[in-house]
Amino acid sequence: MRRLGEAFYGRVKNYHAALSALPATEDLSAMVKRTVFAGVEAPALEVFMDYILRQRDGLREQATGDLALGNVSWISP
Repeated sequence: MRRLGEAFYGRVKNYHAALSALPATEDLSAMVKRTVFAGVEAPALEVFMDYILRQRDGLREQATGDLALGNVSWISP
């Protein structure tokens, strides 16, 4: 369980750093390749990156209180 927690919080930290580096997308792209497409060729990575960035923008527009209550609106792929 400890290893699972360490992996989760390590990824959270790395994704936060990668998203903070935007508009440069190199770090985020590398994270997606390592964590989402680990061990396989990344199909249409640019499309997936666009999806991630659109979701981030959509989440920014939502009230923090709504998000804390679990009221999340996701943008359709």
